[in-house]
Amino acid sequence: MRQRALLFVTWVLLALVGAPDTARAALSDDPVVALRQAADRTLSGSFHIESHTTDVDGGVRAADITATVSPARQVVVLRAYGELAGIRVADRGYVPKGDGTWVRFELSRLADRPEAVVYDVDRWLAPRDLYGVFTAKRTGARHYTGVLDRTRGLAATRLEAPSRPVDLAVPFEATLDARGRLVELTEWQGGRVTLRLSEHGRWVRPPLPPGRDIEPADDAFYHQ
Repeated sequence: MRQRALLFVTWVLLALVGAPDTARAALSDDPVVALRQAADRTLSGSFHIESHTTDVDGGVRAADITATVSPARQVVVLRAYGELAGIRVADRGYVPKGDGTWVRFELSRLADRPEAVVYDVDRWLAPRDLYGVFTAKRTGARHYTGVLDRTRGLAATRLEAPSRPVDLAVPFEATLDARGRLVELTEWQGGRVTLRLSEHGRWVRPPLPPGRDIEPADDAFYHQ
């Protein structure tokens, strides 16, 4: 009887507490592996990202565009200078006209246009750079420095750890949060680019306008 009661209590505790939180599991002691794990954890959920660039002469250029991204749902919410500037949901994009109405367009029809880049989810997946780390050391509880190969990172090659720079070797510093997710990544390439990530794992609800305020793009939109 006591054994049954114990089993019941254990079942209740598991139901209340849930399975172990893998996001809280310790990262590898190997800094290169730990940073690849951090990339996995960061990209498994949504996040907000902004960039700050310091030119070679020391001038700081604040972020022009920030994005809230949900990689799994293919959602991107863009803001320019704090104002809502565009939305992506799956293969559709939405852009404000400035008069309170929005234009809905098919991203596949803008594939060759430069302005389509900001709607590309991959454009905002900066944590992928951590897949290209080939040398790193831990310099604090959640802080790492080293060199990464952005070519490997952009390809998101996780099956084989890079052993040497292939194309674009970049010194970096990375800071993680308590759950092992990337919160800041600084890379030196000519100037210095610092990417700051926040709002990890929050549900991204695209702030779409009412249907009456959305109009489909005409042919002229695709051939500007």
